Amino acid sequence: QRYEQVFSTFQPGLNGFSAKAFDAAGNTTTAYASVFAISPPNTAILSGPPALTNATSASFTIVASPSSASIECSLDGAAYAACLASYTVGEGAHTLSARAFIDAAIDPSPASYSWTVDTQAPVITITAPAAGASYPVGQVVTPSYSCVDPNLLSCVVTTPIDTTTVGNAKTFQVDASVNAGNTSNATRLYNVVALPGALSDDFNRANGPIANGWLGRTTSWVVDSLRIGLTKKFGQIWRPGAPLASSQFASVVLAGIDPGASEQGLVLRGQDTAGSSVTTDNYLAAWIAVNYLPASGKVLFITSWANGTKTRLNATISTSFSAGDEMSAAVVGSTVTVRKNGTVVGSGTLTLPTGPGEPDLRNAPGRIGLWGNATGGNFAAVRFDDFKGGAL
Repeated sequence: QRYEQVFSTFQPGLNGFSAKAFDAAGNTTTAYASVFAISPPNTAILSGPPALTNATSASFTIVASPSSASIECSLDGAAYAACLASYTVGEGAHTLSARAFIDAAIDPSPASYSWTVDTQAPVITITAPAAGASYPVGQVVTPSYSCVDPNLLSCVVTTPIDTTTVGNAKTFQVDASVNAGNTSNATRLYNVVALPGALSDDFNRANGPIANGWLGRTTSWVVDSLRIGLTKKFGQIWRPGAPLASSQFASVVLAGIDPGASEQGLVLRGQDTAGSSVTTDNYLAAWIAVNYLPASGKVLFITSWANGTKTRLNATISTSFSAGDEMSAAVVGSTVTVRKNGTVVGSGTLTLPTGPGEPDLRNAPGRIGLWGNATGGNFAAVRFDDFKGGAL
């Protein structure tokens, strides 16, 4: 006689059963025993949302082996239940676990998929330029800003500070983005105003003496075709009025450049002789000079004192200017920054005075002006235009 029995309570791992036959008289056969193994189903999550995303809806591709197995899911540690076509989640980290099962046979190692939802835009803070601030035309304004986000990707200035022209409600803008794709921007409005007439000079006047209040070796300079130029091999001049505060800037257009000229540039923090007013056609007692050397393609940043007989080289910046370029320099504390047409080309730091009689110009007030030295070159080719400057 044939006998069949279906068992449905076997578990993953080793299982066994035994069987024997008997008749109505109670006679039995030797028992038959069998041991066999059952493998649990396996689960795999083939795809899901990006590891970092700003999407709050997540869908997954989940498979089981064997394919006849059923699958259930658990989101962020919740009880296992039938998997959904998609899940809606909030900000932060999430994990979906999935496990296959056949009757009581359950995958002992569920598959898991983790991702993070970031819906927050980066926070941008601008501290400079100050809101509604007014800056003199030509002033060097260093932007100050920050972008904060744990997943920050970029933080860039998309509209820079422009003080080259006068204007109201000019815009400075910073853009930021995060890896999840969120973006933000912040703007700051500022004004650029004309400089006081006593400091700026466009030289738009008749040919002849430099005039307009300039002090120093004025006989070495002359107004020529709405610009100024050297009439001698060298000369230092500066603007009148009270000395400016220690943080100051000056700029000028290099309207004409002599390739063989030794120096042409700017004066900062100029010191009067023995603390008194300087005399016409004389040098300042001490000053910072930022001079372009066309022959070598360098800008030298030096301190000079004792009527120009002593100098200290503080920095050498490799760069070149062409006729028509604007050269500007700013000094704040011990740092001098040089710009070409508004773009920084280098900087240097004032050193601690060590030479005999050397003044400490690291935080000193003083005057601004121009310096030209065409010794060994053609002084008639050296031309300046549109001088600007002031306190920062």
